[in-house]
Amino acid sequence: NSTDGPNWRSNGGWLTGDPCVDDWYGVECGREGQHVTELILTLDKLDGAIPSELGQLSALERLELDNNQLIGAIPSELG
Repeated sequence: NSTDGPNWRSNGGWLTGDPCVDDWYGVECGREGQHVTELILTLDKLDGAIPSELGQLSALERLELDNNQLIGAIPSELG
């Protein structure tokens, strides 16, 4: 909720269950369905700082957060 999740344009499934099993909006997982590989939340009304916790997504290959109201620097955890 650090980016105002309840007010996103689309937040289906978020924060309930497993993102790879429970079809979270904007999340794509690898073939084995075990790791998040893409996070695409363009134009989704995200507001605030980019969470450093995204750096914990070790298999992340694609991150699209453009056209939102995000502020601050890109966290160093995102490499």
